[in-house]
Amino acid sequence: MELKVEQVAIPEKIAFNYEELKLELSDKVKMYETLVYTDDQIKSAKADRADLNRLKKALNDERIRREKEYMQPFNAFKAQISEIIGIIDKPVALIDKQIKEHEEQQRQEKKKKIDDFFDSQIPYMPVWLHISMIWDEKWLNASVSMKSIQEEIGARIESVRSDLATLSELPEFSFEAIETYKTTLDLNKSIAEGHRLSEMQKRKAEQERIKAGQEK
Repeated sequence: MELKVEQVAIPEKIAFNYEELKLELSDKVKMYETLVYTDDQIKSAKADRADLNRLKKALNDERIRREKEYMQPFNAFKAQISEIIGIIDKPVALIDKQIKEHEEQQRQEKKKKIDDFFDSQIPYMPVWLHISMIWDEKWLNASVSMKSIQEEIGARIESVRSDLATLSELPEFSFEAIETYKTTLDLNKSIAEGHRLSEMQKRKAEQERIKAGQEK
């Protein structure tokens, strides 16, 4: 199937007394720009306006008539092309639907494999870690291999274990820092939270010391 369009003769240029009208009207415009009608000449002014509007209407009417003539064969061609495209769109939509259903099925099957692999790593990770916390939507792309996904999941789990070991060694507020980490998986934020609580405790102790001294 292919489109075969026969050679089309481009419509000839429409000739009219363009230069003559343009020159004559340009001269009149200059005259009207400086012309001031007196009260006695209002009737003449109305006649001039009517003449100009009459010429304007004649020009516009002829343009519309010629435009319809020129566009008639194109509009017929356009309607036929649109009809053929409409016929094509029906099987395209049906095929597209099947392709999308197949792709979605493939994605779901791949997701199941990823979930199963993650579950197999449960003995090596904290109980609170869920796959949704490290999920990357690109894993479902056909171009991403299961091997690379497994490696990435393994690396993320190892990173979490290493971060937890670091946080557990904090001298103060280790528990609170780990709780923050459980919701952010951000080591720096978690350490910063531990430091913030530590500083707050120091300020509180200092305030209590000052208050006790004042009471004495």
